[in-house]
Formats: sequence, structure tokens, C-alpha cells
Amino acid sequence: MFLLLGKRIIRDEYSSAQEKPVAHHAGPPCPFYGFIGGNGVFVENYGNACALTRAHSPCCMEMAKAKPDWDKCSTFNHPASTPILQEIMENVVANPKALWPAGKTSWEGVKIRVWFRYVMGRDYP
Repeated sequence: MFLLLGKRIIRDEYSSAQEKPVAHHAGPPCPFYGFIGGNGVFVENYGNACALTRAHSPCCMEMAKAKPDWDKCSTFNHPASTPILQEIMENVVANPKALWPAGKTSWEGVKIRVWFRYVMGRDYP
């Protein structure tokens, strides 16, 4: 299924067996770590960044000398953030290298909800 977000067509799910990830996520257990967020797209930064800050800002956990972990994130993972996170899951895309289809030079990416499932091994509540 494809959905229109602005002028971009984004994947709601993986479109073929070749695009399904076969390996587990190698990074920290946080789907927002290592990305910069803004304008409906999370751009991979490959380092200390948190897409939820909506700026080029570091992860609060890492700055506090803790390992980034979504389940332990007191800054963004709490009930007051649920409405905005649900909106992000459906309306923001990312094109992480871990899911980039082999042989393609461009890719529209996946919804954050798909990336969340890949990183965390479960759906967002």
C-alpha cells in the first residue's frame, strides 16, 4: 500500500520479500537514535542524535553517560508524548541504511512505525 505525504510516496510496509530485513538491528534499542528529524523525514546521522528533538541535537541519555534505550527514555517515552508519537509513526518517513533495498540508488523509505518495529521487535503501542 502506498500513501501520499506531500509529494512523496512512502511505503506502508515492505513491498517484497527482498526488502524485508533479514538481520537484527545492530544499533541501540531506540528507533530515534542516530537520526535528525524535521519536515516529515528522519535523516540518518550515524551518531549521537535524537530525531525527536526536531533539531540537530544529541540524545539526552547518551549525554548523561547512559546507553540510549527507548524503553528507558524519560524525555520522550511517557504517556504525554503518545499523541505526537502516534502522529510521527504514521506521517514521518526514514530511509535507514539497514533497510535500504539492495541494488537501488534511490528509495522513498518507510514509515517510522515500520522502522520502530524493526528496531524494537514490536509495534508502537
